[in-house]
Amino acid sequence: MIKAIAVDMDGTFLHSDGTYNHDRFLKVFRQLQDHQITLIAASGNPHYQLKKQFAPVQAELAYVAENGVEVIQAGQVLSCEQMTSSAIQDVFRLHQDLPDSQFILSGFNQAYLMGEKDDEFFDSVKHHYLGLKRIDDLQEVNEPIVKMQIKVPVDQTSQLQTYINDHIQGVTAVTSGYDDLDLIITGQDKAAGLAKLCQANHWQASELMAFGDGQNDLSMLEFVGHSYAMTNGMAIVKKAAQNLAPSNDEDGVLQVIEAYLIQQYG
Repeated sequence: MIKAIAVDMDGTFLHSDGTYNHDRFLKVFRQLQDHQITLIAASGNPHYQLKKQFAPVQAELAYVAENGVEVIQAGQVLSCEQMTSSAIQDVFRLHQDLPDSQFILSGFNQAYLMGEKDDEFFDSVKHHYLGLKRIDDLQEVNEPIVKMQIKVPVDQTSQLQTYINDHIQGVTAVTSGYDDLDLIITGQDKAAGLAKLCQANHWQASELMAFGDGQNDLSMLEFVGHSYAMTNGMAIVKKAAQNLAPSNDEDGVLQVIEAYLIQQYG
């Protein structure tokens, strides 16, 4: 019996244009509630962005945000880890050494774009970070940092990921399905976030279903008892998951959940 369903957002639940079928979703969501199944938004995006996307039912979901660093349910913050100052400084110095890189620091309440005057890049990321603020100095940040993001030309991404994972302590670089790298606290991935929700709700991992498409979804797909990769997902993700779901643009997540509800409850 499924107790909770975790869904990645970009490339999984959301269509490629960043939208979703609200009417279809609300119908499925109310059915999940009728059967006491919790829906979890599990994303690399910050909690405030996810809540905006799920208005007007945002208070009724659980959240594993910033790739597992922020865990929220029923309006209560169950967990919020933060980056060490040394890790932040190490990545900042790396950014300074890479002339074509862009660097974002994500706090619990706001995100900060470091020294970037490229309006095109700013516009491309601001929909992921409400109130994205440009800064020129790390001293302008007055809150804990929960995640970082660095973007370089696509032909440098793999090499940079390897370098960060080999040389910067306390940080793990993962791809989120785009050309950028999400820099998360080592050990604080989506699976860790789901484990905290399991502990708080007395769920077993075998009672969870999850959907994903990118490298940052691997941990939760391996953690849950029922895993689905999107047909539009990365090859490594499709290999790791137990099942395939139709693409994000076909409402694949909702299709699978609808079929499960019919099979289980008629």
